[in-house]
Amino acid sequence: MDSLSLISLTLGGFLAIFTVATLLTLPLRLRKSESAAIEVQKETPSSQGESWMTLLLAAVLRPVLILALTWCLLKILSIHPEWLGNARIDERYIKAWYLFWVILLFFNINEAIGRLFYFVHRRRFPIPSVMLFLLRLLLIGATSFAIFHFVLDFDTSQLLTSTAVVAAVVGIALREVLSNFLAGLSMNLVGTVEPSQWIAVADKEGEIIHRNWRETRLRSTSGHIYIIPNNTLAASVINNMTWNSPLRRHQLLFTLSFGDFPQTVKTLLQDAARSVEEVEQSKSVDAFIHEYRDYGVVYLLRFWSRTYFDRSKLEGLVRERVWYRLRRHGLSIPFPDGGSVYSVAPSLIPRVKKQPGDYIHLLHQCGFFNRLLADMPREALPGPEQLLTFAALLEHRVYGPNEHLFHQGDVGRCCFIVARGYLHGMVFYEGLEATQEFRVETGELVGEMALLTELPRTASIKADADEVELLEVSAPAFDALLAISPAVQQSLANLAARRSKQLFEQLQHLEPGQNLSMEHHLKPNSLFYKLGLAIHLFREK
Repeated sequence: MDSLSLISLTLGGFLAIFTVATLLTLPLRLRKSESAAIEVQKETPSSQGESWMTLLLAAVLRPVLILALTWCLLKILSIHPEWLGNARIDERYIKAWYLFWVILLFFNINEAIGRLFYFVHRRRFPIPSVMLFLLRLLLIGATSFAIFHFVLDFDTSQLLTSTAVVAAVVGIALREVLSNFLAGLSMNLVGTVEPSQWIAVADKEGEIIHRNWRETRLRSTSGHIYIIPNNTLAASVINNMTWNSPLRRHQLLFTLSFGDFPQTVKTLLQDAARSVEEVEQSKSVDAFIHEYRDYGVVYLLRFWSRTYFDRSKLEGLVRERVWYRLRRHGLSIPFPDGGSVYSVAPSLIPRVKKQPGDYIHLLHQCGFFNRLLADMPREALPGPEQLLTFAALLEHRVYGPNEHLFHQGDVGRCCFIVARGYLHGMVFYEGLEATQEFRVETGELVGEMALLTELPRTASIKADADEVELLEVSAPAFDALLAISPAVQQSLANLAARRSKQLFEQLQHLEPGQNLSMEHHLKPNSLFYKLGLAIHLFREK
């Protein structure tokens, strides 16, 4: 047998051993074992131990099996030398084969130990699969060159020169691709950005929905997809809005008149920001004077949220709540024209105080007394003269969409008549994981229980999805309402009794296991005790 045939036979034998070992170890490949280990992170410690053993076996089994099969084959050939005739396998090839797989086995063991370290500490393995693949190729290439040169005595200088020339040509031709590839690898290694994070790069902003070796894809709040090359991303200043906490601070500027008291303005700004549900309530809301301008005092409002990526909507809602709250207190933002009459005026649009006749018109327009005295004779409806004292004590209020009037448990010093729009109410039952929702129609009275009992509010009330116009009834105005006529007094007593009965019936229709006992109803802090006390006190009057 000539040397060429012997080399072919040797390479064929090594290839057969590699194929058999690969097929036998296919179920325990490293990638499948990694997925299995991740899946059992929340399982029992024994299951995690089995997964780690699987990972170690997947890393070392194929090289060990190849070395074992090679040894067995050589042992059999040494027992039966007649199978090769007069030919003998070159010892250099056997030594090179053993050395190659020993080096590869050492690399796999180190990789498995590194993976196990991150699995035990419940952390993501920092080296991506593409990087590992390149490292394996580099190791195989370097090992092959070393074995060819030092073990097989081949002259590798020409091969190295050719490889360097080809690498240089390919590098020049693919410099942009390689730049993106290396930038992607570096960002993966250091964890600069991760999928599902919200980032801003230059004028582009969005959530990372996909990342690969060439590009990073962002989806904006408006649904647009931005594809940014990795080298551009790596060279830019990145604003990561979710790492390592989604909490971010917002800053808004408001300009008010010189005639407005700073402490009053700051309190209104803070209350307006706190009234927005998306504003983080656990963090402080700050307001202070930022600077003086020709046209007014500039205030800075600072608050926190977990939705900084959607800040346009949130900040717009805070500005809207500020506008409504300022207007309800007779304040407004002056026009910044730097020297006109409005720059020194208290407000851009003067707040005109409504006259009693205007309130009487609103009461008739919304049908308040028609609703309140629906069970009474027609002649029980009060005339304009009877309403003058009551109307003179009313205050006109406008609330923006979803703005809260008050919360359950707040101290109540007034009630409201819905002149336009609708209100949404919610009652939270103490001791239960249950709530009851209701709607307050135009012309109805809401919040009167707090005036009757001088106890905290028994429900939370907010404006519906549209703007709502209200008439605020203070304690003196409520007394004036009671003094209009005995029919009004009786109707208010019936209203309180009816609402108490409705709440009691609603509680009885809760899901099984959520009903309150009568003993709970009679506790001094219970809702029904407050309602019963309200009716009793009202009738005593």
